[in-house]
Amino acid sequence: MQPALLIDELLREILSFSSEDGFGTLSTFARCCRAWKDPALDYLWMRLSSPAPLLQLISGVDMVDGQYVLTCAPTLHDITCFRSYARRVKHITHYRNIRIHPDIIPYLVPNIGTTIPQNNNILPFLRTARIPSTSDPFQQALSLSSLLHYVEVDLGFKPRNNTDCGYRFLEQVVHVASDLKRLGIRGSASESIQKLISSMQTLHTLSLHTGASLTHKTLLAVAYFPFLSELDVHAGHLDVDTLAGSLHDHQGLIFPSLRKLRIRAVITIIEFFMGIIPINSLQSLHIEAEGPVDPLITWTPLFKLICIKAANTLQNLTLEHHIELHDSSTDNSNGGNHTATLHENIIMNTSEAQISFAALKDLHAIGGLRQLILNMTLPPSICDQDLETLAGWWPALEHLDLGTASTTGCMSRISNYPMTLQSLIVCAQKLPKLASLILPANVNVASADALAALNSVPSQKSLTRITLGHFFAPDSIQLAQGLHRLFPSLIYVDGLYEHEE
Repeated sequence: MQPALLIDELLREILSFSSEDGFGTLSTFARCCRAWKDPALDYLWMRLSSPAPLLQLISGVDMVDGQYVLTCAPTLHDITCFRSYARRVKHITHYRNIRIHPDIIPYLVPNIGTTIPQNNNILPFLRTARIPSTSDPFQQALSLSSLLHYVEVDLGFKPRNNTDCGYRFLEQVVHVASDLKRLGIRGSASESIQKLISSMQTLHTLSLHTGASLTHKTLLAVAYFPFLSELDVHAGHLDVDTLAGSLHDHQGLIFPSLRKLRIRAVITIIEFFMGIIPINSLQSLHIEAEGPVDPLITWTPLFKLICIKAANTLQNLTLEHHIELHDSSTDNSNGGNHTATLHENIIMNTSEAQISFAALKDLHAIGGLRQLILNMTLPPSICDQDLETLAGWWPALEHLDLGTASTTGCMSRISNYPMTLQSLIVCAQKLPKLASLILPANVNVASADALAALNSVPSQKSLTRITLGHFFAPDSIQLAQGLHRLFPSLIYVDGLYEHEE
């Protein structure tokens, strides 16, 4: 074998790349030669989507009536084999419905008397675990390790009797995994679970998708975690006055280490969060606005607050806001008048739902923005000239997503969207680092002048992916020629479903 293929760093690169092809390639590598066997097996067993492959290593374990059971006592060879592969597992997921008889567990737990702490766990080198709270004791035992770095627990939102199941598991995690840095909780969290979360002050990353069960007390406790750098929280049900009043009962720095925030809430709660975050600390902000939002009025205070707090540090900004669009048309006995009235009302509704460029101007003070995503029910009302101004604010943009045209029928009635083929030329000229682009635009290359304009612009060589949400199917051949001319590094081109051909 070529000696270079035995260099550890190079071999790991090969195996990491090959792991994307599935288990078959890694299995072949493991059988290839002795030098590659162990490294390939390490990658093959590194991530498990269920504990089933481990159980299948034991000859005395069989599936009976949908449950893994012991049909005979495992041999020493079985246990040795199991543990040799269990040591390779670093990431495990338990969301598959697998039933395991508890009699199996005692055979697999190593001796407690060992001097190496991590050898007390079935999976001694486990780093991440994803587990539902209803999982059986064996699955919980396969989710514990002193080296745990990330745990995700799905409590579910349905009422159930075993409300303490998730608590017992998290309590073990706190006791065993002193190096735990990341925690994700989904579902209704009991008071005891939230009290336990409030005590985990060494966390660096926390995700709380707990619906209406999240209390003001828990959220405020989290705000004082000294090392918390990333927070993802659903807080739409909380009361801003209660939160503000509770701050007076606490002392210390609020979110002293926070760098990345993702929040789903009404605008007033989001504004409250932005108000208490330290200045010049936030680098990434993802807002999911709930409830009705007037794009011309209500966004303005929030945008100004974002600039006050993070103008010098913010690099990634995502805004999400989704609403239902309703026709306000009234019945009319005249069919023609009814159609005209319907069309006018749809345009009126879409105009009210679109965020204006005037509102976005309040964000221009953010100097180092690299990613801007506007994920709205309808794309913002931006023309080619507006896009050129926007590119002047943020010339270092690497990812720009201004949304795509909706297929709901409302947008399909708008025949003259202000963004055109010129917008692509603007991106090529003004955004040299842009790697991905999503635009709602009419991009038909319909004339010789348009083609000439494309050919006269220097190529932008960073863009590799583009999605065009347009209202009419473009001339695909001419558009392809124009895109290839503007963006020679382009690999992926997407569009609306009905226009993808």
